[in-house]
Amino acid sequence: MTEAPEPAVDLLADGEVLLAQARDGGRAQAVRLAFGQPGQRSLLLGLPAGGGLPDHDAPGPASLVCLAGEVVLSSEGRSWTLPAGSGRAIPQARHDVRADVDSICLLTVSID
Repeated sequence: MTEAPEPAVDLLADGEVLLAQARDGGRAQAVRLAFGQPGQRSLLLGLPAGGGLPDHDAPGPASLVCLAGEVVLSSEGRSWTLPAGSGRAIPQARHDVRADVDSICLLTVSID
């Protein structure tokens, strides 16, 4: 018997749920695993206006895609504004992410 394929993930709908959870809980973000496979994890982020990810070390090769809203990725005195539909590789250095408006992002991280 063949296993049924995994259903597609509705990233925007799931992201809206995460945004509501973060706002209702007074948190800077809400995060959940969107999907993964060996060597890679994709995390869905709901970032309410004023929220984000605090300054932290890079966990390894990673990329950030803004699906809705707009976020600012900052690292080592540089910053990149990512409007909806854009993305970039995350520098392999300390960095942070700030959402000035309600935003939904997909963070993909390579893991060992």
